[in-house]
Amino acid sequence: MTFALPFSKLFGFIRSLLQPADTMMLVGGVVRDLMLNREISDIDIVLQLPETKIKPIARKIANQFHGAMYSLDDERLTFRILAKDAVGHPWTIDLAIQRGQTLAEDLALRDFTINAMALDITVAGRQVLIDPFHGVSDLNTGLLRPVSDTSLTDDPIRVLRSIRFLLEFGFKTATNFESFMQAAVPGLAQVSGERFRDELFRLLARPFACEGIHRISELGALNIVSPYLGFTWDAHIEKTLSILDHLTTILEKGLDEKQFSLPFMIDIEQPVFDYLAGPISSGRSRLALLKFACMLGAVDAMFTGVSYFAFSQHEQNFLKTLVKHITIFKRGLASVSGNPRKNTYRFYKATGMAGPAICILGGCKLLAEGDGVERRWYEQIRQLLASYFYRYEVEISPAPLLDGNAVMTAFGLQPGRQIGILLQMLEEAQAAGEVSTTDEAIAFLAKQVALGEDEW
Repeated sequence: MTFALPFSKLFGFIRSLLQPADTMMLVGGVVRDLMLNREISDIDIVLQLPETKIKPIARKIANQFHGAMYSLDDERLTFRILAKDAVGHPWTIDLAIQRGQTLAEDLALRDFTINAMALDITVAGRQVLIDPFHGVSDLNTGLLRPVSDTSLTDDPIRVLRSIRFLLEFGFKTATNFESFMQAAVPGLAQVSGERFRDELFRLLARPFACEGIHRISELGALNIVSPYLGFTWDAHIEKTLSILDHLTTILEKGLDEKQFSLPFMIDIEQPVFDYLAGPISSGRSRLALLKFACMLGAVDAMFTGVSYFAFSQHEQNFLKTLVKHITIFKRGLASVSGNPRKNTYRFYKATGMAGPAICILGGCKLLAEGDGVERRWYEQIRQLLASYFYRYEVEISPAPLLDGNAVMTAFGLQPGRQIGILLQMLEEAQAAGEVSTTDEAIAFLAKQVALGEDEW
């Protein structure tokens, strides 16, 4: 069995760093995905060589491919390299020392038989498959089987991973697999928040997240983290998550493949999907964060949750803004009055980049409610989204007609907080369509100055 290997430059460079007695193996998911002819961007490599050599090799790989390198596990000498190929597609390369005296001992420590295969590529042009646990057979028959009876209890995060694999590959489970999962669930309490987060988000990024979360909930695994989420699985959350899964399907297949358009996204689908697909940081998309947010409970619990899961600061700010405003979003739609453009400006002034996410999640929640939702609310959401994606520089962040120096000169004011307040009031008036020229701006501010700061 011979595969057309991607990343030939990477493998060639690593070979140039090895000594004759050293070996290089592709292991785990990359071998599985080669057999399934799936796109590959994550590469696990095991090297058999003196321990002192692996870190310098990892550093040289990162330098050669203009990437970043950091340690995943100092004890096990595992390093991650983040780089990009010639056209900008990201690579994730995990480089590790072989565990155990033999490769079979190393593979025996892995999760499932379909991930416990290795491909020896030490010599260019020669590939040797090592499959001590019959992973090829399990792939061919569609069977998810742990490498050993203790594979899941040895590392309980594999419970979440197993559910993702079952849904992603459509496999059936081996005998006693369900009991193995149940036995491993209590151990999730000892898993770090970062590892739980990463495995959870791999599931949330897929179009079957709703079914996956449902299965995890049935196992009781969500109870482990519920104190950090204020989370209770119910029919409304399930329906909301299923709608977000539909959006994931559209993102994967493209807009031409969509089966229907959500009522609050008509004629603005493409910019909405571009926004949802974009990451905030750490490679997690806004859509995956939306799915996570729809499971969050009370705001107070959410603040604990974002800390437990060790999100980046940008993600924390996004989630906190999202959860804070989604709780009052429907009420705001029902009670809206006055100048619509002024309302739009104030909404985005308060929510920033999270504003469209609040609109999208709010719309999905309304759809999940079904009957009793006023159709005008969907149109209000659509207009909010259209303002952000099509009229941003007019209705949300218009170019200033005056700067601070011009305001101070025109009205004989000294530097201070009132200048910032006046400029913000002017920006709001511009966004609302009340002011459009410099003369109108001066006249508008003249009225505010005459009123005095106490009236602002």
